[in-house]
Amino acid sequence: MTDLSHEELAPLKTAFALHVARMIVEADEVLDYDEMHVIERAFPSSRLRALGFLDDSGRFTSRYDDALARALQVLPREVTLAEKLELVTLFHRTCMADGDLDPREVKVLHHAAEMIDLSAASLARHLDAISHGRRAPPIRKP
Repeated sequence: MTDLSHEELAPLKTAFALHVARMIVEADEVLDYDEMHVIERAFPSSRLRALGFLDDSGRFTSRYDDALARALQVLPREVTLAEKLELVTLFHRTCMADGDLDPREVKVLHHAAEMIDLSAASLARHLDAISHGRRAPPIRKP
């Protein structure tokens, strides 16, 4: 399954997770401070700069674009089920940051699960566990 090392996968997971988190935040067309705070905690600008994803002006770089494009190609086959579920947990927390689970945000979450080849059944079980307070995996920064 894994041809890439953890060190090679980590930036790709970060690029993908950040992309999806941004899509979730934008989905309801309301930029909420709590949503911005979730993104800043999960993706500190210092870390994004260290990865070369942000320039000195805070704009996304071509390196981010390249990592995202590669992530979309390799993550479906390179990350484990547990890693996929960790990403979904992060996406769910992003959806819930403003206290409202907007259907447009949920649609983005489902699309993200499809992009990483997470089965609908696995997604449904995981979201059910999260929404009923059962143990979800701890969030590690992607």
